[in-house]
Amino acid sequence: MSVELHVLQRVRALVESSPGADGTGDLTDYTDVPLREGTATVELQMTEVDPQTQVQSRVEWREQIPCKRTATLTFTTNIAPTGTTADAATPAVTSALGLLLKATMGGERLGQGDTAASGSTATAINVANGSRWAAGGIMGRINSDGVPEWRPIESVSGNVVTLKKAFSAAPLDTEPLFSGATYYFTENPSSTLQFLVAGRESDDRWLLLNGQCTGAQLSLDPSGGDLPTIAWTFEFINWIASDEVLEGTITGDIGDASYSAYNPIVGCGGEMRAWVVGTSAHASSDEVDASAIEFQPSLVFTKRTSPTGDRWVPGRAGPPATGSFTEPFEDTKWFNARKNRDDYAIWYAQGHDAGATIVYDAPTVQIIAPQRVAGAAGEAAQAVQWQARRDTDVGGATTELARSPLRIHVV
Repeated sequence: MSVELHVLQRVRALVESSPGADGTGDLTDYTDVPLREGTATVELQMTEVDPQTQVQSRVEWREQIPCKRTATLTFTTNIAPTGTTADAATPAVTSALGLLLKATMGGERLGQGDTAASGSTATAINVANGSRWAAGGIMGRINSDGVPEWRPIESVSGNVVTLKKAFSAAPLDTEPLFSGATYYFTENPSSTLQFLVAGRESDDRWLLLNGQCTGAQLSLDPSGGDLPTIAWTFEFINWIASDEVLEGTITGDIGDASYSAYNPIVGCGGEMRAWVVGTSAHASSDEVDASAIEFQPSLVFTKRTSPTGDRWVPGRAGPPATGSFTEPFEDTKWFNARKNRDDYAIWYAQGHDAGATIVYDAPTVQIIAPQRVAGAAGEAAQAVQWQARRDTDVGGATTELARSPLRIHVV
């Protein structure tokens, strides 16, 4: 027995083969989660029910009857790119962040880049291999100024990829085109997660089973004061202590975590755009000079009880995502958009280079509650809020990727 520092921890995650199935038989199957130091807390609960048996003394009390075990784990991770450039030779990869996003949102697409072919326009891109692209995915290029441009894909027909918003210019023949890992909502996300939570002390080990996300708060700082982060809350239907029956051994040395596909970025730099849905022309007026940006997905799961074992059920997400931005007040554009119920697409690329950028993509939103405010520098500003709906600019595509109301692209 020794006294150890609380902040020295290791947290590993695993997508369960079946809900609640102990995966400790092979610890190499777990993925180390690069959580931010000091943010992880775990609460282990065991329901204790009062049998209500009559007592005969004023100071007597009854033994409680233990029943179900549950647990709650909270921690914060950086919203980090993978460091892998999804170009013509290399597909995108799944990181610890991607593992969590796929399990909680439902869908993952690992894209691979390509090369442009002759005859492309700024919106209709001829490619060498059309099967590498999909509606709802993302395409990137480096423009003539050496600046990356990222655009959402509306449709794919053969080897022609049509973008929802044009590049600044048509890609040249053989020009590199980049893709990424895209995470999106599905109707019936069914994965469950387990976490192996370890402190330095050998007995301070806990296996949290059959878990799902019940809260995720994104924090984006375009000023560069901090890294983009997600504060996660996971709840679990069962837990096992280190000295109880396990498939494998989780005691001993804590070991060294291996954080793979992890390339954190500071929040400054990038590009934000907002355009009327269906307007594909490249326009400087689409650019949003935002001092504050917010994207919030609605990740809703509820527990369904059963004698054969409780299970997670995806709940109603209404609205499925919300957000806001603050920009200088120049006219009544956003007040009119609210009044007229105009559909807008909101697009924020946070970062600079392929392998080092996160893109937040809300393809169809309604503007609500714009307000005249003071900006961060004391300037006349306006705070604009929005609510997301399913994508309406899909070029006939019907896949869940194409229709998702929010997508997070790790590029």
